[in-house]
Amino acid sequence: MPLSGSICAIATPFRPSDDAIDLPAFAGLIDHLIDAGTSAIVLGGSTGEAARLDAGEFEQWLAAGGGQVGGRGPTLAGPGR
Repeated sequence: MPLSGSICAIATPFRPSDDAIDLPAFAGLIDHLIDAGTSAIVLGGSTGEAARLDAGEFEQWLAAGGGQVGGRGPTLAGPGR
């Protein structure tokens, strides 16, 4: 499938209370972008947060993001790590 249109490098929201990934907000942001017509979601697309995640958080983050997209478009893992 060729890529075209809006391809969004998504930022990851963190909870201010403990700096953990805010997974419900992350899911909502992905849904909002897809509903608005984004053609593909880029996780770790050099928005900066991927580098601060430990290995377990990074895997959780990728799984959560890919799962939320759920086949509604391509999910790309960026080189931001």
